[in-house]
Amino acid sequence: MIKLAKKILYNARLNRKFLIVYICCVIIPLVATDSLIFYGLLTAEANNRENERVNEAIAYQNIIISAMEYDSVIARAASKNSSLNEFLEKRYSQPLDFFSAYSDYIMTSFFNTLSGLKSDNIIVYADNPTLLSGGFFHKLSEAENAEWYKRFLKSGKEETLLVFYDNNDNIRRDKRKKIIYVKALTDFDYESTTRKVITIENDYYHLAQSLKDLSAVCPMYICVDDFCVFSSEGDNISYSEVAERCANETRYMTERSFTYRGTEFKIYVFSDNFNLYTIIKDRIWIILLLLVFTILFPILIMKVIERSITGRISVLK
Repeated sequence: MIKLAKKILYNARLNRKFLIVYICCVIIPLVATDSLIFYGLLTAEANNRENERVNEAIAYQNIIISAMEYDSVIARAASKNSSLNEFLEKRYSQPLDFFSAYSDYIMTSFFNTLSGLKSDNIIVYADNPTLLSGGFFHKLSEAENAEWYKRFLKSGKEETLLVFYDNNDNIRRDKRKKIIYVKALTDFDYESTTRKVITIENDYYHLAQSLKDLSAVCPMYICVDDFCVFSSEGDNISYSEVAERCANETRYMTERSFTYRGTEFKIYVFSDNFNLYTIIKDRIWIILLLLVFTILFPILIMKVIERSITGRISVLK
């Protein structure tokens, strides 16, 4: 094998010998090196996009938790409020007595202020037949057929977050996405037999706007069970569409789950498909410079050396 190679090289013309040297000593190592470089670029791009998706998912999670923590603070403050408990416990002999007590309490309470800050709908339900339903206070019997109350009882918890799509035909379609924080007011149960529950219904569009203001670059979906709560792609995305995309684009998807007050949220973040062509297209000038300095420049040098040697040999002859 070695003898054959020597024979071929001995009989080959000078420019052919230079070509063999160039291929073996320059082209092949360069191809191997450039392959490693492109592989590194692919890996780095994949890692960058993964980190981008994870960071955006965490940012969305923080916005949701922040909004829910605000509701939790309000609900717990209401549960510990002795004046609220007295107002709900008292039996009123006539409507005028209730309206008078209602006016006095609202004037000195935090309900008006808190409800206006985030446009949330705060309602306290009490099992007190002498209450007149309206404004911030309602009879608990009115909630018995409501979807949120059924879910609250089914949860078996004193405090929970309910996220669901309400199919009640009496509710406007643009108001059917429900995010309701529910807490039983139990701090004074040792001296009371009246069941009391506070609900804080988040203004969905206010929360959605906070999520949109994040200015994320990746398509994103937030789901609870089989309900798509929010999507950066529009308001009318169904869970089946999300599931289909998750099945088809697993490679470019990040899923992040977290549970808050018994409700599990799943955040799906996607990035665009990419391949070697995409990377080359995005870095075309760098690639061109790499090709010039690793292929064209060595070819020119080899040609100059070849002509120089050929010229010397001609002079010697």
